[in-house]
Amino acid sequence: MISEFNRFFKSKMLASTYKPTLAKCLLDLGDYVEEEGGNWVKIKDNTYTVDLHFVAARFLRFYHPLRFTFKLRQQATPNRIAIYEILEKYSEQLGTKSTPSKKQMCKEQFSQMR
Repeated sequence: MISEFNRFFKSKMLASTYKPTLAKCLLDLGDYVEEEGGNWVKIKDNTYTVDLHFVAARFLRFYHPLRFTFKLRQQATPNRIAIYEILEKYSEQLGTKSTPSKKQMCKEQFSQMR
């Protein structure tokens, strides 16, 4: 697992924001609370097992203001990036004026989005 993690971070692809955003999502393991996805984190013998819903909820939350507040264009190709398509699909439920909370992003109603 550590070798895969290192390979991902050493790769020059996706260097602009995906890697720091993933790192930021994983850093949330340091102070998560139950209603913010804590049910997706299991600790056994000093080993964390993290469901991808935990990471996806945070990843989508971090990209929300990039898309709706700053209108940042992330794509280097004419195709839209998947995370923006997902956010736009759920924009009515999430709202576009303010960033949803971690608690909101972890709600069951957004399980398909994650």
